[in-house]
Amino acid sequence: VDVLKLVASLVRSSTLPSLLHLSLARSSLSSSDIDALSTLLSASEKVSINLSDNGLSTDALTTVLSGAARSSRSSNLDVDFSYNDCSGGAAQVLHAVNVARNVIRCLNLRLTKLSLSDKHELFIGLKKQKQLRQLVLSFESANPKRSVDKQLKLTMTALHELLLGGIVEKLAIYSNPPKYALTHHLYLLLSNLSNYSSLRYLDIYGNLIGDEGAVLLGEQLGESGCVLETLHIDRNDIS
Repeated sequence: VDVLKLVASLVRSSTLPSLLHLSLARSSLSSSDIDALSTLLSASEKVSINLSDNGLSTDALTTVLSGAARSSRSSNLDVDFSYNDCSGGAAQVLHAVNVARNVIRCLNLRLTKLSLSDKHELFIGLKKQKQLRQLVLSFESANPKRSVDKQLKLTMTALHELLLGGIVEKLAIYSNPPKYALTHHLYLLLSNLSNYSSLRYLDIYGNLIGDEGAVLLGEQLGESGCVLETLHIDRNDIS
């Protein structure tokens, strides 16, 4: 894909404000392409942009999102940044998100090399994003060491508090079992579904919650406060 030519054509188009989805996954984006995409977002309204698997850093994410910040019309932005490199840490991701001036509706950070402590910091920071409706992520650190176990508890508590804010409507937490399954670390969320007043979609693929987790899930689904409409529980070791 010649991204520069594509973006130049879109910017000249009178139909640009109606652009809804742009997928540039695995497109080997250059720094010039990223700058061009930033320009595109500055002239767009509601856009879903897929930048997954391009080997991009959080600096690239910041540049792209700065375009949304310059737009006087942008109100809803869906960003798929999965399979890129956020190893620079949560602070850089939050900086990129904050640059967009609270217009991000969906954020996909699956397999982006964020550590557990980074995810903990990220969940705390995302509570300020009042436009956020959908969050997609994965956990690649389910090592049984005590230090990791403790950090997982802190991280899941931060996610729990984010969900209590009544903003997130869709949550997907993917794992690759059995090595990276969250197992009992998801029980805090499962036992509080009736307290998440906005959560209507939940995908916990591959987390091996087991029968105990299934019982917690069943109890919560019967509570009047639970507004969940869609539930994906594939590969969770439920008998």
